Amino acid sequence: MNEVVFTINYMDVIDIPNDSEIDVTFSVNLQHDVPVSATTKAMTASLIYDGVAFGTVGIEALDIKSGSQNYNLTMDTTMVISDMDGFNAMAEAMMQDETVPITAMADVDAHAMGLSFNNLNFERTVSLVGFNNFEELDVEVQHIDLWGCSDGIYEMDVNASVNNPSSMGLQGIGALNISVYYNSSYLGYAYSEKPELGMPRGLSNQTFRVVMSETSSALEGVIAGFLSGGSIEVNARGDNPYSTGYVQFKEAMSKVNMTVEYDDGLNKVSFNTSCVSSFLAVLGY
Repeated sequence: MNEVVFTINYMDVIDIPNDSEIDVTFSVNLQHDVPVSATTKAMTASLIYDGVAFGTVGIEALDIKSGSQNYNLTMDTTMVISDMDGFNAMAEAMMQDETVPITAMADVDAHAMGLSFNNLNFERTVSLVGFNNFEELDVEVQHIDLWGCSDGIYEMDVNASVNNPSSMGLQGIGALNISVYYNSSYLGYAYSEKPELGMPRGLSNQTFRVVMSETSSALEGVIAGFLSGGSIEVNARGDNPYSTGYVQFKEAMSKVNMTVEYDDGLNKVSFNTSCVSSFLAVLGY
């Protein structure tokens, strides 16, 4: 097994059935040059981060061809979390770091040349591309609809394109719920209106509903920014206790801290005309 070069292309979180399991699809690249063909039995691999085995995944039986080979293999499997603290540490690193090293270990039973070879040790450390403190999300606002103004609550829908640069897709993470700050003051919270979308790898179009209270000291600055056609910069953080409904990712989500800037003036903003008087009241008119 020492001749096998093993790298991870991506890992997508597809579903989270319970607190200790995560259904994932992962793609790996295998390169090897062996003189004879071989087959392996299905196996279980341990996943290790920073010296802690945090989970296991099942790997299907493999058919290893002889000669020089270079191919991708995609598998659907279930990650069983065995150490939640270890998993949290790995997930937090995925949010904060540019790359995250994960070690995979397995005992392999193989069959070649009519012979069986049992408990062959396989160990590789591979790197997953992380979110790198969200520096490369490249959030681009497409449209803002300031539509709600009743009972002291203001609401707007924000459509934006978001780039997930990591090699981990979070399709199965459900509806995200993040806190929004303006000039370091709490403005309100934003929740995803596309819970089925999650945060997939690469570019996706997201829709968030932002809920703001008239008691927020930050509201005046945001309304003034929109009405004046100027630029607005807000900070989105994962410190909301409702950031995700899945315990496996709560610690990781708490590390979310990113800046979103909008500088297209009124070009991409629409207003509910019945709310204009309320907006002016916020500004003291």
